[in-house]
Amino acid sequence: MADAVKMEKAREVQNALRSFLDKIDFVYTVDEEAEEDGKFVLRLTINGDDIPMNFIYIIDADRELISVYSPMPFKIPEEKRMEMAVAVCVATWGLNDGSFDYNILKGTLSFRQTVAYANSRVGEALFLYLVKRGSGIVDQYNDRFLALAKGTMSLDQFIEAE
Repeated sequence: MADAVKMEKAREVQNALRSFLDKIDFVYTVDEEAEEDGKFVLRLTINGDDIPMNFIYIIDADRELISVYSPMPFKIPEEKRMEMAVAVCVATWGLNDGSFDYNILKGTLSFRQTVAYANSRVGEALFLYLVKRGSGIVDQYNDRFLALAKGTMSLDQFIEAE
């Protein structure tokens, strides 16, 4: 568990994030129970061009990190998991910030972005970047990952679309 100073800083970061989300009229929920573990967790949904995107913002007091996760709302069928592994590598290779995490055994896929805030001031510019960058990347790839999982796009087509 984080010490009192780190918890207070994490609480400040959470309050700043909540103020930003309120300002841009985003609806979110707060996981109050996570605070007991030294984490502040906010969940929100952003509607993109096609598939709604769920985001989880975790402010980790002990590690002094803001982590953003966006789990894909579908599972990859077993027969498509090796192709998806290649597609995830192709997609992640071109990203300069963030990555896709893929559990080949469970067939789950999510986008992850992490920012350290130790000895830093955080504010609206950082939060705007996290929201825009994260939602932009997820919106760019979620429908392609889904098409590959469903078999309506081939791996070669996925790669050519890069």
